[in-house]
Amino acid sequence: MDRPSDNRPMTTAADVHEPNPHPPSRGELRTAARAVRRSELHRAVLNEVRPRGVSGVFRTRSPLALQLRLAAQQNRLLWWSPEFFAVLAPPAAQPQRLGSRWLRWLDRWWDLVMFFLPPLVLVAGGGVAAFVWAQPAGGREIWRAAALVCLLAAMAYVAVLMAVLAVRGFRELYRMVILGRAKEVTETGVGQVLATRWSMTLCHVPSAAEIPSLLRAVRSRAGTEDLLCAAAGITTVRAREALRRQPRVDVFTADPFVLIVRADPAAPLTMPPVPANITGSPLHGIPLLLAGMAAIILVGADGVAEWERHLCARIPEPQRAAACEERPLTYGDALYWLLNRLSGGDPEGLGARSFQARSLGLMVTLMSLIIVGWVITTLFQQAAARSRRFGQDVVDAYNETLPGETPSGDAAPPPSGDVAPTSPGDAVATSSGPGGGAGPGEPVSPTPRYGPQTGALLGLAAGVALGALLARRRR
Repeated sequence: MDRPSDNRPMTTAADVHEPNPHPPSRGELRTAARAVRRSELHRAVLNEVRPRGVSGVFRTRSPLALQLRLAAQQNRLLWWSPEFFAVLAPPAAQPQRLGSRWLRWLDRWWDLVMFFLPPLVLVAGGGVAAFVWAQPAGGREIWRAAALVCLLAAMAYVAVLMAVLAVRGFRELYRMVILGRAKEVTETGVGQVLATRWSMTLCHVPSAAEIPSLLRAVRSRAGTEDLLCAAAGITTVRAREALRRQPRVDVFTADPFVLIVRADPAAPLTMPPVPANITGSPLHGIPLLLAGMAAIILVGADGVAEWERHLCARIPEPQRAAACEERPLTYGDALYWLLNRLSGGDPEGLGARSFQARSLGLMVTLMSLIIVGWVITTLFQQAAARSRRFGQDVVDAYNETLPGETPSGDAAPPPSGDVAPTSPGDAVATSSGPGGGAGPGEPVSPTPRYGPQTGALLGLAAGVALGALLARRRR
């Protein structure tokens, strides 16, 4: 056991029943994160506390040490030592306002940072290169090439990631609508139930013998009658089995494997209405996406015209008029050409020849297809499950397993004001905490979050604006 860095009392076997009232140091939190990564079930645990986003490339949550630090600031961390701790998550209806605002933002939007930071760095690098190239004393062609490479690399980065997002979106649509995968429906329902109850999202204990002490501390801190626990957040097989054998602990769902700690094991479980102010809106990003695309086209048209004029200037005078007759040399022609690129083709009698303009036209076509595919996928997902109540369905299925309960959850009717109909896009996750997915109000699987795409498109618009500024300064 590591020695605390501030002379706080060590936790021993004699007093292990109560959590340490002193907050852990940053060094201890890093040690705890390393202990989780060395644990028996570390892969499953990390996938639970840091799930991959819809792209399959980036994690949706910040590194585990930062999550533990935020949980400690929000009084959600039950801490004995770096080898014995647990993390709680409150209902999504109780958003956490404690803790560093920047840490909360970073934890909630980690995939946004990973999605947007590389294009931002590339755009900034292109801007620096363009500034150096535009100086009268430093007009080297290598800086011009560097600026163009940076801008095109930023556009290619975002285009590839958005293509992956579109492909995965159509795949999820096929699985939900055509195959009707029950597991994904259950995961959505569990997310809705977690939005209304306390849960234990991460559990790391030195031995299974400490599980009873952990449960007492968890129930004391949460102050709730029923508490959910995702088995994927428990770091050892023995600890999972020990928790499952505890009195008043039952299996809530088998796939995903979620346990529930009951105050009264025989009482039917109820499903409170999911608060309207935390439900997600899958289409909320469309105006911003369209605005970003419009900015790229309006600003990029100036660059297309300049690139084409620059290329025509290199053609000998006798052949120039015939060679450049059908090229977009004016802003109006360039804008008309880019608008036609939205549908994937060049207008009759007009076509760009420069590498930069063709690359921009290809990116516009690809991003147009991706946005259309995303909108169609999201609308189909909403239409396929608009009247489904996944959270209530999961609760009803659990109540049917209770002794003496009748099917369809008749013994456990919902409270007054029936649960508002929800869809996969309306499902919400628990508030910030390891394993809780997105913060309050964020959609859970299978509906993706589209904040990163919005930011990246706006970043691309800024990049194209830099390119247009570069072209104007070189006239």
